[in-house]
Amino acid sequence: MAFGFAISIIIISAIITTLVIRSREVRGGTSLVIFSIALTIWACSYTVLQYDKLSGGRFWLALVYLSATVTASALLTFILAYTNHPEWLGKLGIFILCLEPVVTQVLFWTNRFSSDSKLAASGTVLSSSPWYWINASYSDGLIILGLILLTETLRHKTKQYRLQSLTIFISVFIPLLTKILSLAFLALILIPELPLVSFAVTGLLLIYCIYHFKLLDIVPIAREDVIERLSDGFMVLDLKNRIVDLNPAAEILIRVSREDAFGKPAEDILQNWPKLDLESPVRELETKGSVRIFGELRYLNVRILPLIRKPEGLVGKVILWRDITERRMSDNARQRARDEMFGLLHSISGSAFRTLGLNEFLTETSLQIMYSFESQASLILLREESHSKTDAPGFYLASHQGIPQNRLDHLSSSPAVARIMGQIIDSKEPFFVPDTSTDPRLPESMQQSGISSLMLIPLTTGDQVLGAIGLLRKNGLIYRQDEMNRLQTVADELASFIRADRQRQIAIALEERQRLFHDLHDSISQKLYGVVTLTEAAQGHLETGGTVQAPELSRIGASARQALKEMRLFLFQMKQPVDLEHVGLVAALHERLAAVEGRANIKTKVLADENINLPLEKETMLYYIAQEALNNIVKHAEATSITIFLKNQKNAIKLQVVDDGCGFDPTLKGKAGMGLRIMQERVAKVGGKLKIASTPGKGTKITVTVGKTKNQITK
Repeated sequence: MAFGFAISIIIISAIITTLVIRSREVRGGTSLVIFSIALTIWACSYTVLQYDKLSGGRFWLALVYLSATVTASALLTFILAYTNHPEWLGKLGIFILCLEPVVTQVLFWTNRFSSDSKLAASGTVLSSSPWYWINASYSDGLIILGLILLTETLRHKTKQYRLQSLTIFISVFIPLLTKILSLAFLALILIPELPLVSFAVTGLLLIYCIYHFKLLDIVPIAREDVIERLSDGFMVLDLKNRIVDLNPAAEILIRVSREDAFGKPAEDILQNWPKLDLESPVRELETKGSVRIFGELRYLNVRILPLIRKPEGLVGKVILWRDITERRMSDNARQRARDEMFGLLHSISGSAFRTLGLNEFLTETSLQIMYSFESQASLILLREESHSKTDAPGFYLASHQGIPQNRLDHLSSSPAVARIMGQIIDSKEPFFVPDTSTDPRLPESMQQSGISSLMLIPLTTGDQVLGAIGLLRKNGLIYRQDEMNRLQTVADELASFIRADRQRQIAIALEERQRLFHDLHDSISQKLYGVVTLTEAAQGHLETGGTVQAPELSRIGASARQALKEMRLFLFQMKQPVDLEHVGLVAALHERLAAVEGRANIKTKVLADENINLPLEKETMLYYIAQEALNNIVKHAEATSITIFLKNQKNAIKLQVVDDGCGFDPTLKGKAGMGLRIMQERVAKVGGKLKIASTPGKGTKITVTVGKTKNQITK
């Protein structure tokens, strides 16, 4: 019978162990495995003890005592895990659980703990040894403690968890019940296997819990465990707004302990807080506020919830404090980054319209980007388009800031930089180096420059990489991912401006070529054709024995001189544009007259008052108006003298261009050519006035008046 009973217990233990191993990461799983192993050892030792006739069963009896105690201890540790008291199983708790079994074994093997082996093994013998009762009381005490903990959790469980806890309670209570029955009815009930039977039933009920209630899959979490560890502040008020409960997070927020706050009016404890509406009976309220905690300003979202219990109705309120400091700081940081990005893009856009050339635009832009990203150096590398498909495109340093002059030539000619640029062009991906001193891909000069971090972002528009923009930092600071993302946005915008500028330059070049083509075809080539025609006619007269009259030769000379004038004008227009910012308006007019009109034997004068001072954009407009007037004189007026007056008036500057040419009638429609219309448009842009006075045969006087103050030029 004992052998069959041991086999049954082994089967029960094996089932528990198998089920636990499948969910070994669940709290309490290890304790159940120890329980099943100890129960198996207890059953096997007891069975061997019944049939051991030679040794007296001393070893097996010691093993029975040890396994019986371990079985009760494992059952308690499982209950501690189930009821969310893992803190009890610290070093001190484990020491206490191990102390009694060790002392029992020492006393047993020193013959100070003796009893009838077979009856003692069952746990039902009335031994005369005091330690036997200590050992029995210890095991029973562990079970009683477990029952107390289970009783406490039964009150707070939902129906499903309550049934689970009740089943565990019954399974733990059965061994204690059998012990009580054995002591009360010892004379009537003397079944040696009764303790083992009771723990075997405990094992069966635990198996039922595992299968039916998913004990190892769904483990209840105690309300106290949730609220006590909640990061949000939690406070409960009664109907009189007195504090009846709060969690540790709330203690930190209000800087008052639970004991000191208990029973006190919330208004007294929260008097340093923004006023909370605690008088609202049933509706939910939400507000935001800030408070200093340990000298640090924290932002909180505060909710007041009515606490309703049926059938009583409103029984109190719950105040929840959620710390939103990190979220608010993150939102503020993102908003600042967006504002900074918007400001930077706005500045870049302004530079594109304000600067006169691409180099100036890139120089100003790279400086803005360097300061915006808190860097110590910046550079912009642009591709050189290759005419051969087999040759790799080169690059040049278009702009730089903060890079020593002695490193610039090496930077542009470095094979390492060329390889990096080739990688960026091929992959269209950023190139990032957190520590330049240890990266072998960089040139030695850069590794030894003291720069700690480098990032190169491709300037991409469509499928084309125009180059790269780079930022460099010192002092061990490394670029973050969000900074790389922001610089990529700036690089895309910058690439769009560069591409637009290149397309604009191409369009301007094509337009200028077309205009020059028309000038050559309609003006110079026609006059040269006239010279050729007159010359050939004169030659024909001479070959036939005729004579060439002086008027015919005069016409040939006049046509040739006019062609020469317009050729000089054409060559002057092909020169680089005049730099008014450095040479000034008066000097620029002198240069023009000397280069074109002076070489055409036209007498020229510039009569200018002193202190002619105008904003650059107005000086530029006056120069181009004067140039257009001079172009018309050269092409159409047949003048012998030109005088330019610059007069300094009280609030304006007056420009006059006077010639003694053939003149024209300004009142005749259709006579105002393209040059006069261009002058009218330019004068309108600076808010000036244009007056044209001309009489056929008596020359022309063009007068332009503009204000001295700087005003917005219309686009």
